[in-house]
Amino acid sequence: MKKVLLTGAAGFVGRHCLGPLHKKGFKIHAVHYRHKPLTVPFKVTWHRTDLMNKNAVKNLVAKVKPTHLLHLAWCTVPGDYETSHEISAG
Repeated sequence: MKKVLLTGAAGFVGRHCLGPLHKKGFKIHAVHYRHKPLTVPFKVTWHRTDLMNKNAVKNLVAKVKPTHLLHLAWCTVPGDYETSHEISAG
């Protein structure tokens, strides 16, 4: 079974990937942190996870065991995203 872990799933780009992934037959595990999970007319398993927490990410990947990863999470705070410490961390 194809299983995708989609980060940034509730964001501007990620939300538009849910439908096409579903149509391609993926079981969707979607990560959100700052936004509430979206309501969609098909099954999505939502995981509230802080992607800046390495242990949380490790545990999530071990739990989900995805066959695919689509990483679309990004810091998008207006006026902050280009110089955010979150982007350059790690």
